[in-house]
Amino acid sequence: MKTMKFFMLTSAFASMIGFSSCLNGETNTTIQGKPILKVESSFMGGTYFTDITGVKYIPNKEIFSAEGDFAYVPMQYDYSLYNQQENSYDITLLGDLSYLRTISGYPTEIPQEQTTATLDVIDDGYNAGLVWGVDNEYLLLPLSYTLHKDVEINDEDEMNEELRKHNFIIYTIPGKEFSENGDSLKLYLRYTIQGVDLSEENAAKKYSEEYTSKYADYRYLKLNIPGSGNPKWIRLEFEKSNNYNGATIAPNEKTREVRSYQLYQKK
Repeated sequence: MKTMKFFMLTSAFASMIGFSSCLNGETNTTIQGKPILKVESSFMGGTYFTDITGVKYIPNKEIFSAEGDFAYVPMQYDYSLYNQQENSYDITLLGDLSYLRTISGYPTEIPQEQTTATLDVIDDGYNAGLVWGVDNEYLLLPLSYTLHKDVEINDEDEMNEELRKHNFIIYTIPGKEFSENGDSLKLYLRYTIQGVDLSEENAAKKYSEEYTSKYADYRYLKLNIPGSGNPKWIRLEFEKSNNYNGATIAPNEKTREVRSYQLYQKK
């Protein structure tokens, strides 16, 4: 089996995680990293970035077309040159941005039943999902799933074609969006793969043999909390494998798991 690299996840909990100091001496204040940052547009049409605390990072060159709301931003800056008035740093971009992919969410009705695959929503103390924004605008999720074993991750076109087959949707159940006590918004994550059909003979066995290359990345959902409630938590339910051999599409090898994320409360 072809060995494939398991993508390292950058912690979104504090966007400073992932930075490292280029210390050649005690006075070196240069920081390098590739954190997840929010992609923002100024009223003049320029692009800059913000971290979860609201600090701005102003790039040294113009970005002509943003391709998403969040990105891994390879950059370098001097933390001694903090602009207190603007709450910002000037940064030097060290490479191209890697934009996070979105998760589809909130259809008007429950999606039709399909063959679903198992995945994991990582919560290991370093990588964990979180709500971004004081108005609870986004939910960022570190997902772990498997790609086809023959996909070459160093081939950008091949990877993009493969990732387009992996579909994630988050939905609510109409009329049952909140827990009984009203403190949780209940979301359900469904994961399907184009070209995988449970009706095929030995489909589950074929899937477990072919989808063996571990892959992980952060994805984000634009939240749309129903106006009828004021929950304190998001309760996210998904299907995880109880088969220690890896991911599965077999119904008897799945278990329901829940992750909880705290929402910001306006004072």
